[in-house]
Amino acid sequence: MEKKKIFVALHLYYTEQWDEICSYLKNLENVEAFDLCVTLQVKDEALEQKIKNSFSSKVQTNVVYIDKNVFGADVWPFIHVINNINLDEKALHITSNLSLDKLLRK
Repeated sequence: MEKKKIFVALHLYYTEQWDEICSYLKNLENVEAFDLCVTLQVKDEALEQKIKNSFSSKVQTNVVYIDKNVFGADVWPFIHVINNINLDEKALHITSNLSLDKLLRK
């Protein structure tokens, strides 16, 4: 398996935003393979399968469940990964937000 240059850490708090965020990540997939780690706070096996089936085999996808009572659950996975990867790699941290639509359309 080839080593990826890009790692995306996505904390998907607002799960209804998956389809939109996925469409942006598919643009990235068209440019370069990447690793994706999605954190969720509520167990949702249907969403987990949807996420895992959203990309080609070029994208290594993991879904992790974070206890909703953990302070910093939105950034902890990103910090954990940054401490464990070669910083020559690129990393992208995304947190779903209800105002995402407004931010991306500016």
